[in-house]
Amino acid sequence: MKIAIIGSGNIGGSLGLIWAKAGHQVMFSGSRHPEKLDSLVAKATGNATAGSPFQACQFGDVILLAVPWPEVDQLLPALEESLEDKTVIDATNPLTPDFIDLAIGLSDSGGETVARRLPGSNVVKAFNSVGANIFQSESRMFGDQVPSLFFCGNDPAAKQVVATLISDAGFDPVDVGGIRSSRFLEPLEQLWVEILKSGIQQEFIFSLLRR
Repeated sequence: MKIAIIGSGNIGGSLGLIWAKAGHQVMFSGSRHPEKLDSLVAKATGNATAGSPFQACQFGDVILLAVPWPEVDQLLPALEESLEDKTVIDATNPLTPDFIDLAIGLSDSGGETVARRLPGSNVVKAFNSVGANIFQSESRMFGDQVPSLFFCGNDPAAKQVVATLISDAGFDPVDVGGIRSSRFLEPLEQLWVEILKSGIQQEFIFSLLRR
């Protein structure tokens, strides 16, 4: 699968490396530091290249959007046409500038906002409520348990693609419904931060236990 990474920071860069290792073709973009993109390409050992956000969107069948929320407004209009009919994974969180609260919530969400701004794309919310340290670890396993990763979206085919990429990243994909469920997934990131503030070490994740 060809995957474009728009925003190659702690989340996007780490996921791109995981998917490249799994055999996918990856193009990194969106870093303000070109040397960082070069470093990611080198670490991906042959399955990755670097380019501009526009080049990455042209390249990818699936696009991971992992930029800070304030960049979404200026970025999406320029990329909308090149994202037509493609699966867009929204990994953003609509945070206030001080990172304390959600700028959008309760009656709307970042995922729904991205979907409205990309009406020709199939937007799936995922990867927004997991610490970057988990993506950067050698394995996503917690003992003998595979951690859950929640996702939502309106297009069944796009969700199946994303579920496969979630599995390839080492998680158990849990479908929580349509894109409206972003209203519940985005506050999970805030809960993660509050748990961290309580003194618990970063090595934790949300998981769905079944019986």
